[in-house]
Amino acid sequence: MNYLASPQQAINPFNLTALSVGNKRKQQLIKGELLRNGRQLLKNDIERPQFSQQIQATSLRLFRQQDAIVVTLATAERTTTVRNEADRVWLIEVAQQVEASLTEFDFTLNRLSRLIYLSPRQIRRRLKRLTGKTFSQYLKEARLQAAHRLLVQKKIKTIKKLAYQVGLRDVKYFSKQFKQYYGNRPSAFLA
Repeated sequence: MNYLASPQQAINPFNLTALSVGNKRKQQLIKGELLRNGRQLLKNDIERPQFSQQIQATSLRLFRQQDAIVVTLATAERTTTVRNEADRVWLIEVAQQVEASLTEFDFTLNRLSRLIYLSPRQIRRRLKRLTGKTFSQYLKEARLQAAHRLLVQKKIKTIKKLAYQVGLRDVKYFSKQFKQYYGNRPSAFLA
């Protein structure tokens, strides 16, 4: 039984600001809060270890996603003109959707439009105004940054797998773009 997907659970302890900081103490506090609030959902003591494992797996996955998003946003904020909190929240939402969809080979502006319930034209204009980049530039940069993170973390062993992991089919094109962006071919990181 998946307790984290249960409709009975009305609490949402995952706060974006708490996750974006990402230190160990906050992780422990969130896990503790989940365990305290989740115990009332459990029917007996036998289900508690399974619930605890689900909490740990979910929180670890969310912290990894948030870490990737924070890195993307930190890079984007250097070149953006975020005027208000609504723009910041919108950029976070776009970054989350792009990060979650990087493995899709055919991720397009129309797909993003359906995910965030905004027309492609509005996304194009707002993204250009806030980041100074077109959607394709933004997506390419997000893919290259994700590839760089995977290479630095030594999670990928071949360039072909790396290109597929970030949603690109053409390995030569990926290597060329990576070299233009970082000044080194991805194979230099594998050595």
